[in-house]
Amino acid sequence: MKAHLNLSDVSLASSVITLGDSFNDAPLFAEATFAATVGVRGVLKHLEALGTQRPGYVTLTDASKGFVELADALLESGRTGTR
Repeated sequence: MKAHLNLSDVSLASSVITLGDSFNDAPLFAEATFAATVGVRGVLKHLEALGTQRPGYVTLTDASKGFVELADALLESGRTGTR
């Protein structure tokens, strides 16, 4: 996909927003790698296991409602990833 879209690792990482809900999502929360890192509310119970790889922002709602919260915020801000 990266080659087809002519994207470098740098440009791809700087335009990706990650979303996770558990300790196994720790690599998604590496702020030095991704533009923005988000956890849904349920991630709060895993903060100790995440160590230093914690999301930069946690939604107020959990699971699919947390995803909708993030999507709504992106749509309202105009940051939809379209060129």
